[in-house]
Amino acid sequence: NTLVTGGLETTRNTLALGLHQLILHPEQYRLLEEDPARVPGAVEEFLRHQNTVVYLRRTATRDMEYLGQSIRQGDKLVCILGGPNRDPAIFPEPERFDITRDIAHSKKHYRTFGQGPHYCIGVHQARLNLQVMLAEIVRRMTNFRLLAPPRHARSIFMDGYKEMRVAFERRE
Repeated sequence: NTLVTGGLETTRNTLALGLHQLILHPEQYRLLEEDPARVPGAVEEFLRHQNTVVYLRRTATRDMEYLGQSIRQGDKLVCILGGPNRDPAIFPEPERFDITRDIAHSKKHYRTFGQGPHYCIGVHQARLNLQVMLAEIVRRMTNFRLLAPPRHARSIFMDGYKEMRVAFERRE
C-alpha cells in the first residue's frame, strides 16, 4: 500500500513536469523520436530537473555541526531535495533541461529519491513506470503543444500540475 500510495502522485507529477519540458524543448522530444533508446536518460533528466517532492522535514537525533552550522538534538530540519540537483558544481548548466546528460553521473549525484536510510523504497518501480509510460508516449504521439498554460497544484510539499491541457498528433 505504501509503494502504491507514495508513488501515485510523484510519478504522475514527474511525468507531467517532464512532458511539459519536452513541449518547451521540442528538439529534445525529437531526439526521443529518432532514438527511443534515449528514454531512460530522459527519465533521469525528468527526475533531476524538477523534483516533485519539494522538501522533507527531519528531527536531529544528536548534536552536530554541518558546514559551520550548529545543529542540536531535537532541532527541526528542512531538507530541500532538489537543491543538489541544481548545484552547478555537480551538474554543469543545472537549469538547462538536457536528456543527453550522463545517466550514471545523474543517478550518482542527484537526490530526488533522498539518501541513506531515507532513500525511497519505490525507486525502481518509479523508474520503470516512467520509462514504460514515456516509451509508449513516444511510440504513439508526436507534435505536442500546450492548449493553455499548466495550472500548478497548490502544495508546499509537492510540485505538480492540477491541469495541463495538451494536444498532439497520433503517430501512425
